[in-house]
Parts: sequence; structure tokens; C-alpha cells
Amino acid sequence: MEMGELDLNKLLTSRQNPEAAKFDPVFVRCYWKEMLECLQSVHQYDIVHSDLKPANFVLVRGRLKLIDFGIANAIQTDETVNVHRETQIGTPNYMSPESLMDSNNPRGGRLPGRPKLMKLGKPSDIWSLGCILYQMVYGLPPFGHIANQMARCQAIINWDHHIDFPSRAMGGVPVPPSLLRTMRRCLNRDIH
Repeated sequence: MEMGELDLNKLLTSRQNPEAAKFDPVFVRCYWKEMLECLQSVHQYDIVHSDLKPANFVLVRGRLKLIDFGIANAIQTDETVNVHRETQIGTPNYMSPESLMDSNNPRGGRLPGRPKLMKLGKPSDIWSLGCILYQMVYGLPPFGHIANQMARCQAIINWDHHIDFPSRAMGGVPVPPSLLRTMRRCLNRDIH
């Protein structure tokens, strides 16, 4: 057991106050690398976390640690690369499209007599990390500007809803092209 000093959500909130918020590429690069290392440690054992969000990354002696495996599931690798879940669990700002869609009926709606079924794999965690990275760059997750949670969830699963990737981050700082490419790759609705 380790004593966490601060979670990433509180750290981001303190750094992104409206008066002085400014994109810091060194800060983002450092914590992005640590988030990737945390997730790689989990994925190498075929575990899908399913609830990645800033509050689930805790600083312990200056290093990020991933916590809250309450809804994580192991992938049965001999059968599939996905975890099947019958309930939606997660934090809407960071939930992947596949965590919100019924894989029994990908066209939407519920099929009578069949439970709702979500198929989640490692790409779902990558999407969530992309949402955190986007928030670190722009101050809000990609769908954070949509106040109504139902409308936010609908936008996440709507392939026609465009995600904006402005060339300027918080404080008007230019976003490096490589960072724009990384965010676009993480926030791709096509899980393949």
C-alpha cells in the first residue's frame, strides 16, 4: 500500500485555472509518458481497466500510479480480445464509443428480449487516455463542452460528430503536430 499525495484530476484543476491556464508541453509529455507506462503494465497482462480518468492516476513520490481496478476485467485471450459487459460503467467524459454501444445491435436501440452488451478491449482504454491527453492540452475533455450527459454520450457514439483539434492549446500556445497526430489516433472511433 502506498500513500498517494495527489491525483491527476486535482493537479490538472490547479494548473488549469481560468486566469493563468497555459499549455505546458514539458508537463504534458512527462505525465503522458507515465500514463502510457501505467497502461502498458496493465495491458501486458491482458487487463482492460475500463474506467481511466484523471482521478484514477495518483502521484506517489512524484510518479503516477494507476488505481481503482473495481470494474477492470481480464480478457479471455483464447476466446476473444474483448471483455463483455452487460452494464454501462464509467465516467462519460472519458468513456469510449464502444462502452456506450450495444454490440447486440450496433445500429442503436435495444433488441427485445436481449440484454445490452458492450464489447470492450484495449482500444477502449486508449480512447480514455486520449480524452485525458486532450484535456491536458485544451483544458476540457473532447466532449466536455456538452453540458447534458445524455447529449454528451450521443455525441461520443455519433461518427458524424466531429472532434475539434485546434492548432492552439490553452493560453494560445501552439500544439505540436506530433501531439495533434497522437490525439487524433487515440480519439478514433474505429477500434481497429
